[in-house]
Amino acid sequence: MRMHLKLLNTKIRQHAAGIVVSLFVALLAVAPHILFSFSLGPEYRGVHMFATPNEEAYIAIMQEILDGHPSTASMPFFEYKDKFPLLPATLAHLYTFPVKWFGISLISVLLFSKFLLPGLLCFAVYLLTFHILEADDSQKSKAGFYASAAALMVTLGFDLVDYRSVWAYLLGSASPEGFFIWTRPVNPVFGGILLFFFLLCVWNIYRGLREKRWIIVGGLSLSLMMASYVFSWTLALTILGLCFIGAFFKHQYKECRAYISIFVLGLLFSLPYWLRALEAAQDQWYPEAAARIGLYLTREPHLNLFVLAVTLLFAGISFILYFKKGILGSWTRWWSFSFFLILASWIVYNQQVITGREIWYYHYVFYTIPLMYVVVIVLFWHAVRLRFPRSALAAVGFMAIASLALGVFQQVSAYQKNEPIFRERQWYADVFAFFNTQAQKDCVVLINEEDISWWSNLIPAFTHCNTYHSGENQSVLADPEDFVYRYMSVLRLRGITKDSIHGYLATHKQEVEHALQFQLQHTLGLPDPKLQTRFERFADDYIRFMDTDFLEALSRFRIDYILSEGPLDKTVFASLSSLNLVFEEHEMAVFHLQKE
Repeated sequence: MRMHLKLLNTKIRQHAAGIVVSLFVALLAVAPHILFSFSLGPEYRGVHMFATPNEEAYIAIMQEILDGHPSTASMPFFEYKDKFPLLPATLAHLYTFPVKWFGISLISVLLFSKFLLPGLLCFAVYLLTFHILEADDSQKSKAGFYASAAALMVTLGFDLVDYRSVWAYLLGSASPEGFFIWTRPVNPVFGGILLFFFLLCVWNIYRGLREKRWIIVGGLSLSLMMASYVFSWTLALTILGLCFIGAFFKHQYKECRAYISIFVLGLLFSLPYWLRALEAAQDQWYPEAAARIGLYLTREPHLNLFVLAVTLLFAGISFILYFKKGILGSWTRWWSFSFFLILASWIVYNQQVITGREIWYYHYVFYTIPLMYVVVIVLFWHAVRLRFPRSALAAVGFMAIASLALGVFQQVSAYQKNEPIFRERQWYADVFAFFNTQAQKDCVVLINEEDISWWSNLIPAFTHCNTYHSGENQSVLADPEDFVYRYMSVLRLRGITKDSIHGYLATHKQEVEHALQFQLQHTLGLPDPKLQTRFERFADDYIRFMDTDFLEALSRFRIDYILSEGPLDKTVFASLSSLNLVFEEHEMAVFHLQKE
């Protein structure tokens, strides 16, 4: 026991820099949310600052699990909950366990995750980088500094590569509006943590360690990525495949078996996910749903400028080391592993050239940017430092300080912008409380709102109810015409008439196209022929829809309440004679639709 404690103490002292940096990142990540709740005092009613992309949608998935729908096949809608899920929820379940077991509120768990997960990611990046540096005992403190710099660059300096935004921040013409991306629930932060621990296992096998623990942890990490986020596991599998090929050509067959074992374990551990996914693939609406989440048929190559820049830096330094100095060697571990990280990044961006299929490749930046940061630090340690030690230290220090400055600036700026907004929105809790205490579980709410995707996301996120229409329909396996019908119901509730529909389409084209799109890549300007056809006949379809009694039209799907932001159109209100006002707050009214 004493030996184990002594070993633990040694490890803690050795990695003190990484631990301190990770703790700082964790505190910085959660600080705005803690400050917000304390500054409001008794005015704080559980409506936290959800200022990361799609955060409310992730919360809605967790709420769906807590409401007894663990497959999350249809988060916003009542009708399709018994279908197979296109994207079975896996890691979102982890957020619900403390709620079920200990009675902790979901928002409290969420806020704690904003502390824990960014800190874990930071430490995972630190550990991987530290191990790749392979410093001897006399250099471990310096290696800790370099690895800590990499961890800061990944977690706080992620957006440094967006030079246009950084320049705008320096000029004062713009400032960040949201908290850094690693505070968003579930992904990409979980994918990043799993990817870096997976790579730590692969690296240890690559450098000759064959212990079963690296294979088991690597396989488990891969399986969780497979069951949660396509962008992390495809990149991880690409790196694993490249390491296998490298070992095979070096005749390192034991190493090859270790990589195969990781892959097999990953498949076995994630088998339940794959079985559900295969069942979903049999659904007739699977192709449409896959297209809505970003599956696209193309062979067009893509160029990521940051990957290109790091590739050129890597090639230049490699040329100098090998051809000029003769000190690289053809299979130096750090060099070949860095090469695999770079090559894997090129492959995931361009595999569609061979396969003809891509999946919303923009999300790969969540992981290729961190990997390129690690490669840069490794290059500075193994190459630049040997020739220019002070310059290398200064450059790495500058990158660390720049990352730290950007991270602090982003959190402070986002807090300043969102604090007054969410302070005012605390009254939302009254609306949520009404549905949670007065409405039947799984009730359906049709929403009349200015922003067509705001309250339709909040209701399933913070209550036990569903919505009649939602912009979060991408992964729901259902007839796309159902979504069009639901959207027409929203327009009619807004008071859009036969005479005004053409003008509405002209002035709200982006909103309408988003509601009708079949292909996510349409948002990038790529062609969506089905959308074009649907848009051209939408006005005529809407005019025919208006000929149907509104109450009868709404009854096609379950509906229990109408939530209106502001007064309902008088004509619409008159056409729904069975409406009964049951709640009113801040010009927000809830009507119960009485069934005959």
